[in-house]
Amino acid sequence: MIYKAGANNNSISNEELTDLLLSHKTSIDFTTGKISWDVQTGAFNRTTGDFVLLLTTHTKSFDAGGNRYLNGLADGNGAVDAFMGAMASKGGLTRVGSNTSVYFERPNGFVFRGNQYTTTYSIAKTGAEISRYTSRFGYALGAAQIGYGYYEDGWAYGNHTRVAMGSVGGGIIGGWVGAEIGATGGAGLGAGIGAFFFGVGAAPGAAIGGIIGGFVGGFGGGWAGGELGGSIVKRHYGLK
Repeated sequence: MIYKAGANNNSISNEELTDLLLSHKTSIDFTTGKISWDVQTGAFNRTTGDFVLLLTTHTKSFDAGGNRYLNGLADGNGAVDAFMGAMASKGGLTRVGSNTSVYFERPNGFVFRGNQYTTTYSIAKTGAEISRYTSRFGYALGAAQIGYGYYEDGWAYGNHTRVAMGSVGGGIIGGWVGAEIGATGGAGLGAGIGAFFFGVGAAPGAAIGGIIGGFVGGFGGGWAGGELGGSIVKRHYGLK
């Protein structure tokens, strides 16, 4: 566009030209998640007295990263919850003593439960008790992540909210499925290894393998499920 400073019908005033140059028209589309703005710049032609105004439009791609502190808390809590859940489901009769020793179930079914010198604790019971709180805290963090998406959408139900819901839901499902598969597979593998290769015994091997497998499967499945859930929502709504 070419604007010429002046007062006739084909020109605009200096004040109007100044307003044009200083304006930054910004629009936010909460449906697509895109933020666009018009930056108006110009150059004055000293020979002709014309002012050439250039209009450029910029677009920022959709960002559904959420709040990094909430995401970090959710990841950390998810790791602890996966480990505690694996201990609860596959710990069996294994106990930990006040002397830091670990006591596994013996082939005859006996496990040391402590004496006047040593107190022992069931890792399954301990894991179940702690996971009660970590799982609830995880749900609260998930709700907070969805709430933050709602805030990013300008307190409206938009794409940030949808993506957050997909990520949280996918993480819950992925964590549960991963924990079940990992714990079951790890317990079977650990029992076989313990019984036939290292002389540890099937029960200790199953406990160790089940806990490791449940932790890896639960945490990994939760992370992968969250990423997949968010990606599905993005693809459905055409977000980049």
